[in-house]
Amino acid sequence: MTRPDTSRNQAVSTFCFLMIAGSMVSCGALFAARPEVTIQLATPPRTLILPAGSRLLISADVASSHALKNVAFFLDSQCVGTVSKPPYRLIATVPNVPSFSITAKATTAAGIAASDSMEVTVGNLAKRELDAEDAAALMIGGPTTLVDISDPPSGTVALTDAVVRLSASATIVAANPALSNRNITSLELFVNDKLVGTTTKHKWSLGYRFAKAGDYRITAVATDSAGRRVTSIPVAIRVKTPKHEARR
Repeated sequence: MTRPDTSRNQAVSTFCFLMIAGSMVSCGALFAARPEVTIQLATPPRTLILPAGSRLLISADVASSHALKNVAFFLDSQCVGTVSKPPYRLIATVPNVPSFSITAKATTAAGIAASDSMEVTVGNLAKRELDAEDAAALMIGGPTTLVDISDPPSGTVALTDAVVRLSASATIVAANPALSNRNITSLELFVNDKLVGTTTKHKWSLGYRFAKAGDYRITAVATDSAGRRVTSIPVAIRVKTPKHEARR
């Protein structure tokens, strides 16, 4: 019976160790020291219900022992953008579906990758029902009002007593300019259905302090010269207590 020759394997193992004996590192330690990358989604908060159609802030925290190539962001399987340098964040749109997944994938220049995912629940899309007059006006190119909140995007995380900028705009749109006989008479901002500010301008911003931690919905309501009120798609954000105050 012939025994397997283990001397060559032992020599290779010994050679591998001796080549690096000066640093007293074994072959196994070399594999353990392979550059790594970790990534964690920072926003949106994992339990925050997001309004469909709203602007969505997606951000991630990345740690890597190797040069980073980029961070790619996905809604379900669709890539919505890549970011090659910090801060790793972008703005997307919440899809009109009951739920979806968000994934952030970090890839190093050496090809090492890591990812983090979350499942998101979507709230109902706020839609304005057209009355007969509005529907008839649109049929002939008449005016309709568009209301939008540009800041903050859904998914934002703020701290109590920090000033958060609330920005909204309202526009009268008409396919036939000759029928554009309306104008914006007021633009109101609401936080959880509480009026926090109003203006006669069609675009404006204000600073608002959230005194208590919790989840908040922000909406804008525009009124035109015909007396019609249009509500924006809501924005959902979360307000947290600073860590040093939470430990008291």
